[in-house]
Amino acid sequence: MRSTLLLVEEDATPTAVQLPAARGTFYAIAAYQQFRYLWTAGVVTQLGQWFQTIALAWLALTLTDSAAFVGQIGFASGLPILCLSLPAGAMLDRFDRRRALLICQVLGALLAVTIALIIARGTIKPWHLFVAALLSGSLLAVAQPATQTLVPALVDHADLPNALALSSAGNSSTRIVGPSIAGVLIGAVGIAGCFFSQSFALLAAAGLTLLLRVPRGAAPGITLGSGLLDGLAFIRRDRNLVGMLLLAGTPALLAYPYIQMLPVIARDVLHLGPRGLGVLMAASGVGGLLGALTTATMSTRANKGRLTVVVGLVYGVVLAAFALTPVAVPAGAILLVSTFLGTMFYSLNQIMVQTYVREDMRGRVLGALALTVGLQPVGSLFVGELAQRIGAPYALAGCTLASSLLVGVIALRYRAMMKL
Repeated sequence: MRSTLLLVEEDATPTAVQLPAARGTFYAIAAYQQFRYLWTAGVVTQLGQWFQTIALAWLALTLTDSAAFVGQIGFASGLPILCLSLPAGAMLDRFDRRRALLICQVLGALLAVTIALIIARGTIKPWHLFVAALLSGSLLAVAQPATQTLVPALVDHADLPNALALSSAGNSSTRIVGPSIAGVLIGAVGIAGCFFSQSFALLAAAGLTLLLRVPRGAAPGITLGSGLLDGLAFIRRDRNLVGMLLLAGTPALLAYPYIQMLPVIARDVLHLGPRGLGVLMAASGVGGLLGALTTATMSTRANKGRLTVVVGLVYGVVLAAFALTPVAVPAGAILLVSTFLGTMFYSLNQIMVQTYVREDMRGRVLGALALTVGLQPVGSLFVGELAQRIGAPYALAGCTLASSLLVGVIALRYRAMMKL
């Protein structure tokens, strides 16, 4: 038995290519050239984003010697996702998604070059970092849903779950190597060189985006304002979508902020130095990669709703166990397991949304999904303040257990979603 692969070009008739029906973990990357371009561009972009994240944090600490300021820069980079995700999603249902992604990549490269030049001249100020974080976050608020909405246009519907899981695997792989490469770059070519490297990465991603041949992402006949309101009304009327978005937002608010607490856990609980923190981050990345690849392998299986809920319930409990483990080696092992579960949860939730939503509403719904991810910086502020009062381990454990509890409540409230 054979399956049909569609290679679609702008204003072109789809061309069918016959491929074997066998499905493997990396099937979507191997079978679809256009998706391969998009996937590679996404990985390169994420690498560049890690260069910026580490360089901004290091620069913030160098300029101010304030851990609080480092956290504020992280919040500034996430704030635009909260403010812009919904209008960005509405825009992507009207305009060419490929062009929107390309513009974001080019502007991101120009921003990185600008920061690098200011650093090289020795005139960098703390307020420059706030502006850079806000602008970068604004570009991400458009680029991330643009990338996600392009995936269904590049693969057959039956292979969409595999493609989405592989996209998550690509992001997780950059979390393993991205911070390490950034550290090497800062040591070898300085912080300015790290930002120049980010600009090169984004320009390379833009080159790959130029190779994409996809249908126009516009949905004629809607304005940005009406599109945004229609999208919110559409989501509100669909209980399954509401349930899926609530599932996505709960760990984003209460569990994902563990990333900001890792340095505190490493130093104050596990008594590790910078090298030990790097090992913890690598363990987190390995768990994420394994979780995404596992999801890609089992992406065609049914009952994703029930599996998503079960994984979400266990995820918060395992993450709480990590926070309360005072010994480095078992803590690292538990962290690997928790990120394995967390990435599976995120990938499964995104697959559910992407395979459920109508094409003409895809941008607006994925904008709302990106909005839930944007809750992480808000959660980071809350967890940080709680950690100041009761200690990081108890603050993190309490929030992650609350995440599991709320996932259970959502599952009971939206039972039909669990049958998807």
